[in-house]
Amino acid sequence: MAELYSYDNDWDEKYLSKTLLKSEYKYDFIADEVCNGAFLFPLFSQDFCEELVLDLESFDGWTENRHDNYPTNDVLLKDFNKPLFDIYECILKNILIPATNKLYSIHIKPKEVKEETFIIRYKPSNQSMLDLHHDSSLFTCGIQLSSDLNYIGGDLYMPQHKLSLKAEQGKVLIHPGRLTHKHGVRPVISGEKYSLISFCKYG
Repeated sequence: MAELYSYDNDWDEKYLSKTLLKSEYKYDFIADEVCNGAFLFPLFSQDFCEELVLDLESFDGWTENRHDNYPTNDVLLKDFNKPLFDIYECILKNILIPATNKLYSIHIKPKEVKEETFIIRYKPSNQSMLDLHHDSSLFTCGIQLSSDLNYIGGDLYMPQHKLSLKAEQGKVLIHPGRLTHKHGVRPVISGEKYSLISFCKYG
């Protein structure tokens, strides 16, 4: 497990998606537009997700009221594990922001992006769902950590786009935040679902 939280020359090969690496980061080639303006592509490997979820299952520092309007059962990534947060910040600047620029034909400078990154947990006994809402972001990156074999329900729902999505483990969904992609998470009926979320603001 310690390997996950310590970056070395082998980290990318073990913990990033093989599809991402083999494509040489051709985001417009490996991304699917699952609805108008929302893009899904593989980011992390199964090893990354499974090792992180295993640690999350024994974690007891979850918060319940960080967000006033739509409180979530979550933890800031930097509070969960600062070394992993530092690695992820590099991924955000070197992969996710360049991907956003390519997929949306924009020119956001990584150094001008402010992020709030957290892990959210859904389970029947404690926050099984999330009501429809807009994110407080310019764009949001949502990464599916759990295998769909480990929970029932929990689809991401975007009513305006007629989208109900259960993303594959390790894939990231990038979508606009404030105006056009209202969304929620339908109830998790059994098991637990973990997602890694980044709210990204510019300037």
